[in-house]
Amino acid sequence: MSSDEQDTGDDRARVAEVCARLDGLPLAVELAAARSRTLSVGEIADALDDRFSLLVGAGRGTPARHRSLEHTIALSVDDLGPADRRLFGALSVFTGGFDAAAAADVAGVPVRDGLATLVAKSLVGVDTGAPGPRRFALLESLRAFGDTLLDDAARTAARTAHRRWVLGVVTEADAAWLGHDAARWFGRVRAEQPNVRAAFGAALADGSTAAVDDALRLAGAMGWYWYRFGRVAEGIGWATAALAAAGPDADPEAVGLAHFASGPLRYLAGDPAGAAADVAAGLERMDPARHPTKVARGLAFRAYLAAAADPAAAQALLGEALAVSRAAGDGPGESETLMAAGHLARLGGDTATALDVLRSAVAVARRAGHGFADGSSRWHLVKTLLDRGDPAALDEAESLVRFLGGEPDVTSWLVAVHTLAGALGQSGDGARGARLLGAVSAVGGEVGYRPEEMDPQDSERNVALVRAALGGSAERYATAFTEGVAGGRAAIAAVLDELGDGGTVATRVVGRSA
Repeated sequence: MSSDEQDTGDDRARVAEVCARLDGLPLAVELAAARSRTLSVGEIADALDDRFSLLVGAGRGTPARHRSLEHTIALSVDDLGPADRRLFGALSVFTGGFDAAAAADVAGVPVRDGLATLVAKSLVGVDTGAPGPRRFALLESLRAFGDTLLDDAARTAARTAHRRWVLGVVTEADAAWLGHDAARWFGRVRAEQPNVRAAFGAALADGSTAAVDDALRLAGAMGWYWYRFGRVAEGIGWATAALAAAGPDADPEAVGLAHFASGPLRYLAGDPAGAAADVAAGLERMDPARHPTKVARGLAFRAYLAAAADPAAAQALLGEALAVSRAAGDGPGESETLMAAGHLARLGGDTATALDVLRSAVAVARRAGHGFADGSSRWHLVKTLLDRGDPAALDEAESLVRFLGGEPDVTSWLVAVHTLAGALGQSGDGARGARLLGAVSAVGGEVGYRPEEMDPQDSERNVALVRAALGGSAERYATAFTEGVAGGRAAIAAVLDELGDGGTVATRVVGRSA
């Protein structure tokens, strides 16, 4: 930008934003720089949605073919045949990339030859280094130009096809990511996050009953992904927006799925009442025959939330959840139900029964390949061992943190690290415990998650154990906690390395596992 532009940190950030959105194309950046004589960096950045009106008029001496970004791109597009032009326009609905199968779904025609043409003319990029099917992508300026090739009807059709393709991918993932193939599906959906967000935005902007129903179902299918990856605010935001857009003609099942997705996220956000209300609203609208796993897990989740205030109601819900899951041969639903039953027994003071039930939950989860229930049941097992003052809690907690470190679920990992801090405190190692608490605070701040809000009673117990191990010294606690905050994830890794090398904790029980 011009030397007259004030050199502030904000301006530098906006310059970087402009260059990134223009894909670093020299001509586009040059034309944007020319505009800086009359527009601020921020004004240029804000105007890039209409970039072809903005990026014109480079000045005297510039060849005519280079005086407009739009004209320069048109030189390549004008050489395309009608079919390739239509394909290029249809591909503009993708954000963040796509493969050939996705392109064919959205375009509604075979695309192999058309993609080859567009790649050869540098209108579409291709990643030849990644494993699996080839991924294609359009630069942002090319996407914007492709959109201008679509009339209103074609644009609506392409966006509808794109939305349905995204919904199909995520719905298939939702049926698979509680089992042994979960990692592959998490990776698949993670790669499509830009397309998922684009589909949500387009559906809600469309506003028709069909589009909003798709947004509701998309929220329902995305719920588990958001939960596991700690996308709490994003998930609540999309689910809430879809529910707010739903009119009286909305599909009740779609509404139920969106409520069901929102409930666990509100729990992570420290809103148990909102979580219970959302899950109850979801269960009212969901057929156990069509969604046995969701219904069983929903009933178990309601029981989990009700366990402290109404044990009898919780027990009844657990019985219903077990009946649904076992009738369907649903291992994930059964394992989460047993986990909730162990939680209920623990709250009732029957720690021996709690341990037995939680170990059964772990066994069922492992047979089903359900990593979340495996880890969550072991988390409750550690907390029960802490209740009993059992020194085995430390080794179990360390094993759990290492296990969850290989899972995508950052929130479960953080709450497990918090519990490991408590186990270290109980064993007398307050310094390491405080470092972990500080690291959890730092990493949780990055993802918008605080274990203290989701699990207040036990989190408070963890902190108390750490402080007691430090002799109640506020100074020693603050020093170690601050070290953990500064180190973040590295501080957690360092503590695990120290424990793996034997550490200095005399009470560790070597060789135990959950």
